[in-house]
Amino acid sequence: MDSPSFTALHVPKRANPSPKEEVNRGQEVKGETLPLAEYFQLAHPASLTRGLSLARDASFLKPEQGLPLELLEGSLLSHDVDDTNYLNFPTSNNHVSEVRKNGPAAAVPQLAPSPVQTDGLEAYQYKTLENPETIRLIVLAPKVYSDEIRCTLKHVSLSDRPVFEALSYAWGDSTKPRMLICEGKAIQITESLFSALNHLRRDLETRTIWVDAVCIDQESHSDKNHQLALMRRIYSEAEQTIAWIGEDNCNKADIAFDYITELYSYIDPDDQSWMPLWRRLQFTSPIFEKQWFNRLWVVQEVVLTKRALLQFGTKTIRMEHFLRVMPLMSNVDELGANQQKFNWNALLNLAKFDSIRSWANSPSRYPHLLEFLRLTSNFEHSKPVDRLYALLGLTTQIELRADYTLSVEDVFKNFAIWILSVSPDLGIFSYARGISGTLNVPSWAPCPDMDSLPIPLLHATHFKASGEENNDTWRLGKGHALHLRGRVIDTVFSKVDMLVNAATEDGKRKSLLQCAHIARGASDSDSDITLNDERYGKFCAAMTFQLTLQAEKALIKYAEWFKIYFEAMTKHSGQRRRDPRVGTGTLVNVLINSWPQHRRFCLTSNDRFAWIPRLAKMDDKICIIRGARVPLVLRPRPDGRFSLVGECWIQGLMEGEALNLPGFEWEDLCLI
Repeated sequence: MDSPSFTALHVPKRANPSPKEEVNRGQEVKGETLPLAEYFQLAHPASLTRGLSLARDASFLKPEQGLPLELLEGSLLSHDVDDTNYLNFPTSNNHVSEVRKNGPAAAVPQLAPSPVQTDGLEAYQYKTLENPETIRLIVLAPKVYSDEIRCTLKHVSLSDRPVFEALSYAWGDSTKPRMLICEGKAIQITESLFSALNHLRRDLETRTIWVDAVCIDQESHSDKNHQLALMRRIYSEAEQTIAWIGEDNCNKADIAFDYITELYSYIDPDDQSWMPLWRRLQFTSPIFEKQWFNRLWVVQEVVLTKRALLQFGTKTIRMEHFLRVMPLMSNVDELGANQQKFNWNALLNLAKFDSIRSWANSPSRYPHLLEFLRLTSNFEHSKPVDRLYALLGLTTQIELRADYTLSVEDVFKNFAIWILSVSPDLGIFSYARGISGTLNVPSWAPCPDMDSLPIPLLHATHFKASGEENNDTWRLGKGHALHLRGRVIDTVFSKVDMLVNAATEDGKRKSLLQCAHIARGASDSDSDITLNDERYGKFCAAMTFQLTLQAEKALIKYAEWFKIYFEAMTKHSGQRRRDPRVGTGTLVNVLINSWPQHRRFCLTSNDRFAWIPRLAKMDDKICIIRGARVPLVLRPRPDGRFSLVGECWIQGLMEGEALNLPGFEWEDLCLI
């Protein structure tokens, strides 16, 4: 058999040439030629049209492989002769006959070149983007051309409505980079991205994708700033987003995805008969071990897209199936009791996607970014500034722009000052870091490593603790000291050690008993939980925050429902398991897992029941701040100023009642 040689494939521009005519016209070049159109028709009939387009655009092979390499060599090597394009392709007389006789089986193996050595390739040099709407897109070469992953980068304007897909993935370890060959030059990418692109490239067709690590010049701050401003449009205008979670090394994707699909088609949130299906929950655990579920950048990538596919190895499933099923998992007692078997953080993160999407598409009196910061506190990011920048695409507020030339401290200080200037009711305090975090950022500002935040009491629109609504009551002083008018109205006297929204039933029982002892003013044995009727009624009302799940004023019956729940929960364990009033689906149980989250029940010096931030301590002060709708917990400093700890619920003082307290007068306060 003759060895393959590189010969010219004759691709006429006129329509429908016959194979015989095509071969005859190519005989001026050594060896028999196979028309490229015929080759694609034999190797992949459905790809004929796209195959011709590929031939015109192909610039993926090295010069010795014979294709026109205008981007590799700086000039177009294909020639127009008698209105015909000539493209070089590896063929031989025997190979042509083999393809015509045996079709794709003979075609594809002959086209795979030996692996290309990438060592020593020159680094790819990015070209400047032409205008504010221009982005880069990867044109990913087919597998048939090379074992290496090859591509070109093209500039397109979003105003021209280009057709492309977007990729969402976890960057992974960057210490052992792989090589992407772009127009004959090298771009270093992570193993995770290399694996994703290898799976995404097609056999015989190009694929156009937007990928952040390649389409953005990672060495250019200006390029990052430019393209991050377009992230909302990029993901919302992509045909679909592929969420690549990683390789399926254990061959578990089929079982896991089939199980999720079964749940999606079966469950009814109002029908508890689906609960036994969760006994097979362990089938999904390999999915949630993947880093993708913890990466902050994926939030906007999934929330903004028209359609998302989750890809695990070679298997895919629609993202909406996950978003429909996973939030219910947090209400399954068995899952909460066996968190060590699952990536619990990944499950919680996925359950928040619908909430984030709802916020992104709804009006709000506060900037959406505040709520996005709260909802994404458990996600991971590599750069501290990305704690904010990774969420900018979710908002339409054009005043905010990524700027990688600023320090982390300046980014978050500037963000907090901007929030103060545009947000009513000093709402920034409900989303501030308080005493958590390590950066040199004021306590009244958010920061990248701040503690997880509770659901803000600002959502209850009937709360007006200061009796007035305005944001003109503050003044920024030296060193970002914030000068306010306010009044200390109470002090933290005693508090519980445990959080009420414990994962296990036994944990909930112990924390509820602690709350009851705090309510009695007791600190000794936990055997006696009796309260007199009036105080017991106030305690039950306080345990519900006197709020519905929708942040509306709760009816008296909510306190009565909590009393029933409390008495059922504090029974002996055998009786408790048989009592339907303590189930995961009860309203009180859901309330216990919402408003008290990240808060502690406390008794104040003036004998009031209150809920304070998780990091609050004894002797912290409870204050009303003029212009703020909810009370705040402040920590006194030796210099007479205060650090913000966080917002507070205090019984009987949430709707302006504090202004009628004896001797109440506004005074100057300073937060740092």
